[in-house]
Amino acid sequence: FMIEKKSLLWKYSVAIGCNRIAATLSGIDIKKIIGGLYIITGALAGFSGAVLASRLSVGQKFVGEGFEFDVIIAILLGGTSFRGGEGTTIGTVIGALVVSILGIGLNMMGIASFYQYVIKGIILIFVVFADKLLRDKVLTKIIAKQS
Repeated sequence: FMIEKKSLLWKYSVAIGCNRIAATLSGIDIKKIIGGLYIITGALAGFSGAVLASRLSVGQKFVGEGFEFDVIIAILLGGTSFRGGEGTTIGTVIGALVVSILGIGLNMMGIASFYQYVIKGIILIFVVFADKLLRDKVLTKIIAKQS
């Protein structure tokens, strides 16, 4: 997972995400990098759709509906903040495993899908609130040390 952070595409992506103006002034071709990232994302999404269709033996347009909510929860559980900062690939994978295990457990318990969304929403609110508390404490300590 450290190889990705050493690549030029990774560095340019982080630079563009942090500050587009500074990235432009540094000589990074923003349109080229963003276009390349869209191509990579589209190819991976197409591959994921093909894998899901082969797994289900059918291709329907509403098969992946609701996955975006699970993805947001997995990313936040993995340590990425809504307010920015660094998330890790390993953290996101762990978050995805936790959300998958939670979904499987709720299905095995026979809980209706509406209530599964409610439970996941409560977890999402808790994670965002905990992230805010932790980040505020860390920032307060950093500011106190600098003073």
